[in-house]
Amino acid sequence: MNKKLLFLLVLLLTATTGAVAQTETLLTTITATAKEQASYSTANVATVSFSYTAGGSSAYLANWGWWGYGWTATVTAAEGYTITKCIFYDDANRTATDSEAPFVAETTEEDKTPRINGTPIDGGNYQSKGLKKIEVYGYVTPTATQYSVTLAEGTEDATNWTISPAKAAESSPVTVTYKGTKKVKSVKAVKKAKAYTLLSAATTSDQGKVVCAAGHLHDAKTAVPDGCTAVGILGKVTETGHGLILSLKDAPQQNWNTINGWASASYAGTTLKVLTDAARGTNLTSYTALGETAVSNWAVAQQSDYVAIFENLGSTTGTISDGKTYDGNVNAYITGVGGTEIFGKCWSATEEGGNYARYFRSSNWSVENKLESFNVRPVLGF
Repeated sequence: MNKKLLFLLVLLLTATTGAVAQTETLLTTITATAKEQASYSTANVATVSFSYTAGGSSAYLANWGWWGYGWTATVTAAEGYTITKCIFYDDANRTATDSEAPFVAETTEEDKTPRINGTPIDGGNYQSKGLKKIEVYGYVTPTATQYSVTLAEGTEDATNWTISPAKAAESSPVTVTYKGTKKVKSVKAVKKAKAYTLLSAATTSDQGKVVCAAGHLHDAKTAVPDGCTAVGILGKVTETGHGLILSLKDAPQQNWNTINGWASASYAGTTLKVLTDAARGTNLTSYTALGETAVSNWAVAQQSDYVAIFENLGSTTGTISDGKTYDGNVNAYITGVGGTEIFGKCWSATEEGGNYARYFRSSNWSVENKLESFNVRPVLGF
């Protein structure tokens, strides 16, 4: 049987731009035909416009084009094209290249020789009799988003399906034709899952995003897709693929001496104090990898690390001497994906003399006796 289905809404699978690649090519050659005129080898690609300086004049030679005193000829791209360079030819095929917009040839009020960026096209020998042609190079400018339309994996009798066009703009019709012998019950248009950035490719521009157990980075303050488990907030990136993830929940309260007794681990250019199995409690899961990225187990970070995380998450609270601490901006990242906001006093791994260590709270950083039990908001180093 032949089943032909016409969709008024495009099948949304993979979004692409209108121009696949921005490779410089020869777009058109503009050939002089007469005074202030040009012919186009490709329609609606580029135009030449003229202007004259005070007291200027223009003579004309049909074979050589624009020739006279005090004029400029400016090449501009038509809509949908980007010019990267123009090569100007004079009557004897001498050339000059302009690789920066605006693309202009000009003469002075004293000299008819075309000049490109101030340099005579004939090298200053007063031999040129005007421009003969202009080669225009560039690429098609990406326009509206298009969508690649493909069959889902596992589609039966896939070789008997055709899709036209294979790429279409939003709201454009797409025709799906089946030429096999099976009965078609339904065709469903769905958007293909977004290709998320991997934690291993994280950069500073990803700070604030949600990290899931698969090692994907998801949009900040939004729930992760079905099938993903949110782990924490990407709070600090020290270099591509290395940094710290802030936990969505607290570990049980600990005194600092207990924390100091945990093993140390070096991650993201800092020393972390790694929680033991018992210290993680019921709120946290132990991780050694998120997707393809090796990570520490949950750990307590240094004061400088927490300060950097809070700054990256937009905190406005803290002091000049000690740096930022958590506030509502920080907690918005956490609660936005179902985490528990930071509250109360929380230990860092930073020691302050023999009996004291550094902790943070919602108003400032301070020191306290190591025997005190405070909250712990762990991080993962990667």
